[in-house]
Amino acid sequence: MTDSIKAKIAEEAADLFLRLRNDPANDALLDEYDAFINRGRLEQKAFVAVERAWQGSAHRRSNGRAVVGFGLAAITALGVGFWLANPLAPTPDYASDTSPTEVTLATGDFAQLDAGSGLINSSNAEARRFDLVKGAVVFEVAAEPRPFVVTMGPLNVTVTGTVFETSQLKDTFAVSVLEGSVTVQDDNGRSWNLTEGMRLLWSTTDGGTVDRVLATNIARWRTDRLVTNGLTLSQVADILDRRTAGRILIPNGDLRDAQLSGIIDLSKPEIALQTLAVAENARVQSLGPLGFVLLPQK
Repeated sequence: MTDSIKAKIAEEAADLFLRLRNDPANDALLDEYDAFINRGRLEQKAFVAVERAWQGSAHRRSNGRAVVGFGLAAITALGVGFWLANPLAPTPDYASDTSPTEVTLATGDFAQLDAGSGLINSSNAEARRFDLVKGAVVFEVAAEPRPFVVTMGPLNVTVTGTVFETSQLKDTFAVSVLEGSVTVQDDNGRSWNLTEGMRLLWSTTDGGTVDRVLATNIARWRTDRLVTNGLTLSQVADILDRRTAGRILIPNGDLRDAQLSGIIDLSKPEIALQTLAVAENARVQSLGPLGFVLLPQK
């Protein structure tokens, strides 16, 4: 289930919630509500998330704090924000907050986690195994008999001793090799052998493609820089999102899919977000501690 599909369901939930709030005795709306909820658990979770978001905003209003322009886009963004921050997701064994961090893994190997990244350790006597549950990580793997395997989404990356990066953005996954070599296999049985300076980009729509990248452009987040060439605004927002306390939501599909080109400074995520918004003829609406929503200019 992609974030864009979740955003669409959340928008339906927000629209229905606001109409019911304004006309709670409307039989047609109540029937529409029943039909929406009966579509499945995703719709149920979305409606509950929107309700919670609205209750939070109502509490702020009761304390005398004005909520300006709190309409469909804002309640949708809040609902998606609550929803995507899934409290039932597994807790990573290694995690970073809004800044990159360096860790020595239980296996003795070294990892640099980008901001907002998480790893689960599932190693055993036969193999060193880690699941990348979010974000991006550079691994420095020591040579030893046990293979080192990183799983992210549909991909398994296997090495014996090397330096490489794994990253994920929604349905796009990337493996880049700085030193040595790795083998990548997907759930469909396809495999790729990557050596120094090679990168695999894998997505649900395009499958896997391999290209070459400069070593200086691999994991540039380690120096607070991001090369946006070929990335969408939605993907870049995800990277900036990991560096802020709240969520960054983009309800508009055309805006989400806008292609970017250039280099941005990750050390100042809010300024970078404002700069990207101006470049794409959009505006940034603050949602306070819950984050930001990007909307097309009126």
